Amino acid sequence: MANTTDARQKIEETASTAIEQGKEATHVAREATGTVVGDALDQVGNVTAEIRDQARQLVDDTKSQLRDKADSQTSHLADALGTFGSELQALVSGQSDTAGTAGRYVEQAGNVVGDLARQIRERNFEGLVDDVQRFARRRPGVFLAAAAATGFVAGRLARSAKDDDGDGESATLSASTP
Repeated sequence: MANTTDARQKIEETASTAIEQGKEATHVAREATGTVVGDALDQVGNVTAEIRDQARQLVDDTKSQLRDKADSQTSHLADALGTFGSELQALVSGQSDTAGTAGRYVEQAGNVVGDLARQIRERNFEGLVDDVQRFARRRPGVFLAAAAATGFVAGRLARSAKDDDGDGESATLSASTP
């Protein structure tokens, strides 16, 4: 029986040692897992911050490039409008040889208006209304835009005529007011 008791004690000691070693291994594994997870979270945080910084830089660069391109296009538009304005002024002052593009546009507009006058004479009022209706059915967007532009121009002309009939002071005010 003594052998049995000794064997049982040895088994219990071995089991106790195994349990202690298992607990210690579990503790070491937990610590190692915590360290690995902590390191991984740190790396994820670093990568996320780097991606965020690069995205901000990309957005800032894109904004800057778009702004530069828009400024360049605006400058080109201003130059073209300035040239066209000078050509219109030359045309008004009778210098048709320096009118350039504006002269060609005015000449084309004159041709179109002349053709329109001829068609109106030939087709009478009903023919003109039929043409306008046909055009409006074919291209309603263009028709509406043209009608709006015509209304705007007619309104400006009427306002200008009204100002000219006044005492002269309102014409000065409307010319100085944007």
